[in-house]
Amino acid sequence: MAKKRILIVDDAELLREGLREWLIADGFDVEAASTGKEAIDKVNSSKFDIAILDLKLPDIDGLQLYEYIKKIDPKIAGIMITGYPSQETEEKAKKLGLADFLPKPFDLDGLEKVIDHVIAEADRNHSWEALQLVSFRLCDRSYQCKTCPFFQSIQDRLLQQISVAMSESDVAKYMQLPGPERLCRFAAAKFAPRK
Repeated sequence: MAKKRILIVDDAELLREGLREWLIADGFDVEAASTGKEAIDKVNSSKFDIAILDLKLPDIDGLQLYEYIKKIDPKIAGIMITGYPSQETEEKAKKLGLADFLPKPFDLDGLEKVIDHVIAEADRNHSWEALQLVSFRLCDRSYQCKTCPFFQSIQDRLLQQISVAMSESDVAKYMQLPGPERLCRFAAAKFAPRK
């Protein structure tokens, strides 16, 4: 499995480089930027899974930067860090879809949990997208799954892979469906994670 790529954007060199080294030691592929312009250049030239952004940057507000890089790569997840937390900026961060908003100084274990959650959520969504794509391409039965000749082979090949990325409660709901319905387009749409 490819290493997850993280972009750290913070003008405080000590924090930026400390985080970069810690995340590299934790097994991530990490790049760092000190300005919004530098971050935008990096996102334009390379793909990242997560961006950790300072709210106050010398050339742009971190929320505006996240909005901009989401236009470049809609799948990039964002974690906002700031020494100037406020309810207003936290609400703006939520509206923009940032995964979390951490006030400085923050606990590294807390950041690690947020990163793990973001990665698990992305993997889970990716598994459901793959399921929907395969189901859609193979289904020509208008949701009459009992007549589907591919059902058993799809179930055998994909069920274990999908269950790895799903939460336990999702797997339980999924497994309670009658056998012929587990991998049809209707089931994929019904149990896909809500955005």
